[in-house]
Amino acid sequence: MRPVVALVEARPETIGDDYRRALALAGLDRASVTGPRTVVAALDGGAWQPGRTCPPWQIAAALAASVGVPGSELTLEAVGPGGLQAWPQAAPWDLLRDGQPARDAASVSATAVPAPARPHMPGLEAVGARATVPFALRHQPLLVLAAADRVSRWGIGGACATLGRLLLGGHLARRGVSDAQVRSDIAALAGELFPSIGAVIDGTLWHVGPRGRAVARHVVIAGDDPVAVDAIALRLAGLGPRDVPWLGVHAGRGLGAVEPAQIRLVGNTGLLDLDFDLPEPTFARRVRLPLPRKRWPLPAVRLGLRRRPATNSNPWTALFEEMRTAGTAGHGG
Repeated sequence: MRPVVALVEARPETIGDDYRRALALAGLDRASVTGPRTVVAALDGGAWQPGRTCPPWQIAAALAASVGVPGSELTLEAVGPGGLQAWPQAAPWDLLRDGQPARDAASVSATAVPAPARPHMPGLEAVGARATVPFALRHQPLLVLAAADRVSRWGIGGACATLGRLLLGGHLARRGVSDAQVRSDIAALAGELFPSIGAVIDGTLWHVGPRGRAVARHVVIAGDDPVAVDAIALRLAGLGPRDVPWLGVHAGRGLGAVEPAQIRLVGNTGLLDLDFDLPEPTFARRVRLPLPRKRWPLPAVRLGLRRRPATNSNPWTALFEEMRTAGTAGHGG
Protein backbone atom coordinates (compact mmCIF):
# COMPACT_ATOMS: atom_id res chain seq x y z
CA MET A 1 0.00 0.00 0.00
CA ARG A 2 1.33 3.42 -0.96
CA PRO A 3 1.99 5.88 1.87
CA VAL A 4 -0.29 8.91 2.05
CA VAL A 5 1.07 12.45 2.19
CA ALA A 6 -1.18 15.50 2.43
CA LEU A 7 -0.19 18.93 1.17
CA VAL A 8 -2.23 21.85 2.49
CA GLU A 9 -1.70 25.54 1.90
CA ALA A 10 -1.65 27.35 5.24
CA ARG A 11 -2.20 30.95 6.32
CA PRO A 12 -1.86 32.52 9.78
CA GLU A 13 -5.52 33.51 9.90
CA THR A 14 -6.72 29.96 9.12
CA ILE A 15 -3.88 27.87 10.55
CA GLY A 16 -6.10 25.85 12.89
CA ASP A 17 -8.44 24.76 10.10
CA ASP A 18 -5.50 24.18 7.76
CA TYR A 19 -3.88 21.77 10.21
CA ARG A 20 -7.14 19.97 10.90
CA ARG A 21 -7.56 19.41 7.17
CA ALA A 22 -4.00 18.20 6.71
CA LEU A 23 -4.22 15.75 9.60
CA ALA A 24 -7.61 14.46 8.45
CA LEU A 25 -6.41 13.93 4.87
CA ALA A 26 -3.38 12.02 6.14
CA GLY A 27 -5.46 9.89 8.53
CA LEU A 28 -3.79 11.39 11.59
CA ASP A 29 -6.76 13.25 13.08
CA ARG A 30 -8.82 12.51 16.16
CA ALA A 31 -11.26 10.37 14.21
CA SER A 32 -8.40 8.02 13.32
CA VAL A 33 -6.79 7.88 16.77
CA THR A 34 -7.56 4.98 19.08
CA GLY A 35 -5.77 4.05 22.28
CA PRO A 36 -2.52 5.58 23.51
CA ARG A 37 -0.41 7.91 21.41
CA THR A 38 2.95 9.64 21.74
CA VAL A 39 3.61 13.08 20.26
CA VAL A 40 7.29 13.82 19.58
CA ALA A 41 8.17 17.45 18.90
CA ALA A 42 11.47 18.97 17.81
CA LEU A 43 12.13 21.67 20.42
CA ASP A 44 15.18 23.26 21.94
CA GLY A 45 14.49 24.38 25.48
CA GLY A 46 11.01 25.57 24.52
CA ALA A 47 12.26 28.61 22.59
CA TRP A 48 10.82 28.92 19.10
CA GLN A 49 13.39 29.27 16.34
CA PRO A 50 11.60 30.05 13.06
CA GLY A 51 11.91 27.11 10.71
CA ARG A 52 14.13 25.17 13.13
CA THR A 53 11.78 24.12 15.93
CA CYS A 54 8.11 23.19 16.05
CA PRO A 55 5.90 26.31 16.29
CA PRO A 56 3.04 26.44 18.81
CA TRP A 57 0.31 26.16 16.19
CA GLN A 58 1.76 22.85 15.01
CA ILE A 59 1.90 21.48 18.55
CA ALA A 60 -1.60 22.78 19.29
CA ALA A 61 -3.01 20.97 16.26
CA ALA A 62 -1.17 17.74 17.05
CA LEU A 63 -2.37 17.71 20.65
CA ALA A 64 -5.94 18.55 19.64
CA ALA A 65 -5.85 15.55 17.30
CA SER A 66 -4.50 13.28 20.04
CA VAL A 67 -6.64 14.04 23.09
CA GLY A 68 -10.29 13.67 23.95
CA VAL A 69 -10.59 10.20 22.46
CA PRO A 70 -12.19 7.62 24.80
CA GLY A 71 -9.51 5.36 26.19
CA SER A 72 -6.71 7.47 24.78
CA GLU A 73 -3.52 8.23 26.67
CA LEU A 74 -1.23 10.98 25.50
CA THR A 75 2.52 11.11 26.09
CA LEU A 76 4.59 14.14 25.13
CA GLU A 77 8.19 13.82 24.03
CA ALA A 78 10.42 16.81 23.33
CA VAL A 79 13.75 16.30 21.60
CA GLY A 80 16.58 18.73 21.09
CA PRO A 81 20.11 18.49 19.74
CA GLY A 82 21.06 16.33 22.72
CA GLY A 83 18.11 13.96 22.47
CA LEU A 84 15.16 13.53 24.82
CA GLN A 85 14.47 16.52 27.06
CA ALA A 86 11.79 17.56 29.52
CA TRP A 87 8.65 18.97 27.94
CA PRO A 88 8.78 22.77 28.37
CA GLN A 89 6.47 23.93 31.12
CA ALA A 90 6.61 27.60 30.14
CA ALA A 91 3.84 29.14 28.06
CA PRO A 92 2.54 28.45 25.55
CA TRP A 93 3.45 24.75 25.44
CA ASP A 94 1.71 23.60 28.63
CA LEU A 95 -1.51 25.48 27.99
CA LEU A 96 -1.98 23.91 24.59
CA ARG A 97 -3.07 20.66 26.24
CA ASP A 98 -6.33 22.40 27.28
CA GLY A 99 -6.30 20.58 30.59
CA GLN A 100 -6.20 17.14 29.00
CA PRO A 101 -4.29 14.44 30.90
CA ALA A 102 -0.84 13.82 29.49
CA ARG A 103 2.49 12.58 30.75
CA ASP A 104 5.98 13.72 29.94
CA ALA A 105 8.13 11.01 28.40
CA ALA A 106 11.19 12.42 30.16
CA SER A 107 9.62 11.39 33.47
CA VAL A 108 9.38 7.77 32.30
CA SER A 109 12.54 5.78 32.89
CA ALA A 110 14.36 5.08 29.63
CA THR A 111 15.61 1.64 28.74
CA ALA A 112 18.49 1.09 26.32
CA VAL A 113 17.29 -0.93 23.37
CA PRO A 114 20.20 -2.33 21.32
CA ALA A 115 19.92 -1.63 17.64
CA PRO A 116 19.36 -4.95 15.85
CA ALA A 117 22.64 -6.29 14.46
CA ARG A 118 21.22 -7.22 11.09
CA PRO A 119 22.67 -6.89 7.60
CA HIS A 120 20.05 -4.31 6.62
CA MET A 121 21.32 -1.90 9.32
CA PRO A 122 25.05 -1.76 8.61
CA GLY A 123 25.40 1.89 9.61
CA LEU A 124 24.11 1.49 13.16
CA GLU A 125 25.95 -1.81 13.53
CA ALA A 126 29.24 -0.23 12.46
CA VAL A 127 29.01 2.59 15.01
CA GLY A 128 27.67 0.35 17.79
CA ALA A 129 24.66 2.62 18.22
CA ARG A 130 22.14 1.88 20.93
CA ALA A 131 18.64 3.29 20.72
CA THR A 132 17.33 4.72 23.98
CA VAL A 133 13.58 5.06 24.24
CA PRO A 134 11.20 4.87 27.23
CA PHE A 135 10.33 1.19 27.39
CA ALA A 136 6.65 1.88 28.07
CA LEU A 137 6.39 3.75 24.78
CA ARG A 138 8.06 1.22 22.49
CA HIS A 139 4.81 -0.19 21.17
CA GLN A 140 2.81 3.05 21.01
CA PRO A 141 1.99 4.85 17.76
CA LEU A 142 4.07 7.98 17.23
CA LEU A 143 3.15 11.35 15.79
CA VAL A 144 6.43 13.05 14.89
CA LEU A 145 6.51 16.83 14.50
CA ALA A 146 9.29 18.68 12.73
CA ALA A 147 10.09 22.02 11.16
CA ALA A 148 11.36 22.59 7.61
CA ASP A 149 15.04 23.14 8.34
CA ARG A 150 17.14 22.84 5.21
CA VAL A 151 20.47 22.33 6.91
CA SER A 152 22.63 21.63 3.89
CA ARG A 153 22.50 21.57 0.13
CA TRP A 154 20.90 18.14 0.13
CA GLY A 155 19.50 17.57 3.58
CA ILE A 156 16.53 18.63 5.65
CA GLY A 157 15.99 18.50 9.39
CA GLY A 158 12.61 16.84 8.99
CA ALA A 159 10.72 13.94 10.54
CA CYS A 160 13.52 11.37 10.26
CA ALA A 161 15.97 13.80 11.85
CA THR A 162 13.56 14.14 14.79
CA LEU A 163 13.43 10.35 15.05
CA GLY A 164 17.21 10.26 15.10
CA ARG A 165 17.34 12.66 18.02
CA LEU A 166 14.75 10.60 19.85
CA LEU A 167 16.38 7.20 19.35
CA LEU A 168 20.06 8.03 19.35
CA GLY A 169 20.34 10.98 21.74
CA GLY A 170 21.09 13.69 19.23
CA HIS A 171 24.09 13.71 16.92
CA LEU A 172 25.66 10.33 16.33
CA ALA A 173 29.43 9.80 16.17
CA ARG A 174 29.67 8.10 12.79
CA ARG A 175 33.28 6.88 12.81
CA GLY A 176 33.61 6.94 9.05
CA VAL A 177 30.11 5.62 8.35
CA SER A 178 28.25 7.76 5.84
CA ASP A 179 25.51 10.04 7.12
CA ALA A 180 23.22 8.67 4.41
CA GLN A 181 23.59 5.12 5.75
CA VAL A 182 22.94 6.18 9.34
CA ARG A 183 19.83 8.23 8.44
CA SER A 184 18.41 5.30 6.49
CA ASP A 185 19.07 2.94 9.40
CA ILE A 186 17.33 5.30 11.83
CA ALA A 187 14.14 5.22 9.77
CA ALA A 188 14.33 1.42 9.49
CA LEU A 189 14.91 0.99 13.24
CA ALA A 190 12.01 3.28 14.13
CA GLY A 191 9.75 1.19 11.93
CA GLU A 192 10.65 -1.87 14.00
CA LEU A 193 10.20 -0.22 17.40
CA PHE A 194 6.81 1.44 16.82
CA PRO A 195 3.65 0.06 15.22
CA SER A 196 2.97 3.25 13.24
CA ILE A 197 4.63 6.60 12.75
CA GLY A 198 2.75 9.63 11.48
CA ALA A 199 4.75 12.72 10.59
CA VAL A 200 3.96 16.42 10.18
CA ILE A 201 6.40 18.99 8.83
CA ASP A 202 5.46 22.61 9.40
CA GLY A 203 6.49 24.36 6.20
CA THR A 204 4.99 27.72 7.05
CA LEU A 205 8.55 28.96 7.50
CA TRP A 206 11.66 27.28 6.07
CA HIS A 207 15.04 27.83 7.65
CA VAL A 208 17.80 27.76 5.05
CA GLY A 209 21.44 27.19 5.90
CA PRO A 210 23.31 26.94 9.22
CA ARG A 211 23.17 30.72 9.65
CA GLY A 212 20.50 31.39 7.09
CA ARG A 213 17.14 33.04 7.19
CA ALA A 214 13.53 32.02 7.54
CA VAL A 215 11.57 31.98 4.28
CA ALA A 216 7.76 31.87 4.36
CA ARG A 217 6.27 29.18 2.12
CA HIS A 218 2.85 28.60 3.78
CA VAL A 219 2.51 24.82 3.56
CA VAL A 220 1.79 21.91 5.91
CA ILE A 221 3.03 18.42 4.98
CA ALA A 222 1.48 15.46 6.83
CA GLY A 223 1.60 11.74 6.20
CA ASP A 224 1.59 8.23 7.58
CA ASP A 225 5.25 7.55 6.68
CA PRO A 226 8.08 9.84 7.89
CA VAL A 227 10.35 8.92 4.96
CA ALA A 228 7.65 9.80 2.41
CA VAL A 229 6.91 13.07 4.23
CA ASP A 230 10.60 14.03 4.20
CA ALA A 231 10.83 13.08 0.52
CA ILE A 232 7.93 15.35 -0.42
CA ALA A 233 9.36 18.19 1.69
CA LEU A 234 12.66 17.84 -0.14
CA ARG A 235 10.82 17.78 -3.47
CA LEU A 236 9.25 21.12 -2.54
CA ALA A 237 12.76 22.39 -1.86
CA GLY A 238 13.68 21.43 -5.42
CA LEU A 239 15.51 18.19 -4.60
CA GLY A 240 14.81 14.69 -5.88
CA PRO A 241 15.86 11.31 -4.42
CA ARG A 242 18.96 11.25 -6.62
CA ASP A 243 20.02 14.57 -5.11
CA VAL A 244 19.60 13.35 -1.51
CA PRO A 245 22.01 10.51 -0.62
CA TRP A 246 20.07 9.06 2.29
CA LEU A 247 16.83 8.89 0.29
CA GLY A 248 18.69 7.02 -2.44
CA VAL A 249 20.12 4.56 0.09
CA HIS A 250 16.72 4.01 1.66
CA ALA A 251 15.02 3.41 -1.69
CA GLY A 252 17.83 1.12 -2.84
CA ARG A 253 17.28 -1.08 0.21
CA GLY A 254 13.55 -1.30 -0.56
CA LEU A 255 12.62 0.30 2.76
CA GLY A 256 10.21 2.99 1.64
CA ALA A 257 8.70 5.15 -1.06
CA VAL A 258 10.64 8.29 -1.97
CA GLU A 259 9.35 9.16 -5.45
CA PRO A 260 6.13 11.20 -5.76
CA ALA A 261 4.78 8.54 -8.14
CA GLN A 262 5.12 5.97 -5.32
CA ILE A 263 3.21 8.15 -2.86
CA ARG A 264 -0.53 8.90 -2.75
CA LEU A 265 -0.68 12.68 -2.63
CA VAL A 266 -3.85 14.35 -1.37
CA GLY A 267 -4.94 17.91 -0.64
CA ASN A 268 -3.38 20.82 -2.54
CA THR A 269 -1.34 18.54 -4.77
CA GLY A 270 -0.60 21.41 -7.15
CA LEU A 271 1.88 22.67 -4.59
CA LEU A 272 4.23 19.89 -5.67
CA ASP A 273 4.65 21.59 -9.05
CA LEU A 274 5.57 24.97 -7.57
CA ASP A 275 9.12 26.17 -7.40
CA PHE A 276 9.62 27.20 -3.78
CA ASP A 277 12.76 29.03 -4.88
CA LEU A 278 14.55 28.44 -1.59
CA PRO A 279 17.91 30.18 -1.49
CA GLU A 280 20.91 27.88 -1.55
CA PRO A 281 22.37 27.13 1.88
CA THR A 282 25.90 28.37 2.19
CA PHE A 283 28.83 27.22 4.27
CA ALA A 284 31.13 29.95 3.00
CA ARG A 285 33.58 31.38 5.48
CA ARG A 286 32.50 34.70 6.90
CA VAL A 287 34.36 37.69 5.52
CA ARG A 288 35.94 39.75 8.28
CA LEU A 289 36.13 43.49 7.79
CA PRO A 290 39.53 45.04 8.47
CA LEU A 291 39.59 46.93 11.74
CA PRO A 292 40.37 50.65 11.44
CA ARG A 293 43.65 51.85 12.87
CA LYS A 294 42.08 54.85 14.54
CA ARG A 295 41.28 54.23 18.15
CA TRP A 296 38.09 56.24 18.42
CA PRO A 297 34.92 54.27 17.70
CA LEU A 298 33.29 54.53 14.32
CA PRO A 299 29.54 54.44 13.84
CA ALA A 300 28.38 50.85 13.67
CA VAL A 301 26.41 51.56 10.53
CA ARG A 302 29.64 52.34 8.63
CA LEU A 303 30.98 48.87 9.41
CA GLY A 304 27.71 47.17 8.61
CA LEU A 305 27.50 45.82 12.16
CA ARG A 306 24.25 47.39 13.30
CA ARG A 307 21.68 44.78 14.19
CA ARG A 308 18.31 44.97 12.60
CA PRO A 309 15.59 45.62 15.15
CA ALA A 310 13.17 42.79 15.85
CA THR A 311 9.86 43.25 14.09
CA ASN A 312 6.51 41.52 13.96
CA SER A 313 5.95 42.40 10.30
CA ASN A 314 6.13 38.68 9.48
CA PRO A 315 2.60 37.32 10.02
CA TRP A 316 3.93 34.02 11.39
CA THR A 317 6.07 35.80 13.95
CA ALA A 318 3.06 37.89 14.92
CA LEU A 319 1.00 34.71 15.36
CA PHE A 320 3.68 33.20 17.56
CA GLU A 321 3.79 36.31 19.75
CA GLU A 322 0.01 36.24 20.03
CA MET A 323 0.03 32.62 21.22
CA ARG A 324 2.97 33.24 23.54
CA THR A 325 1.27 36.26 25.12
CA ALA A 326 -1.96 34.35 25.62
CA GLY A 327 -0.05 31.49 27.23
CA THR A 328 1.92 33.80 29.50
CA ALA A 329 -1.26 35.50 30.67
CA GLY A 330 -2.73 32.11 31.47
CA HIS A 331 0.25 31.33 33.68
CA GLY A 332 -0.01 34.61 35.48
CA GLY A 333 3.20 35.88 33.86
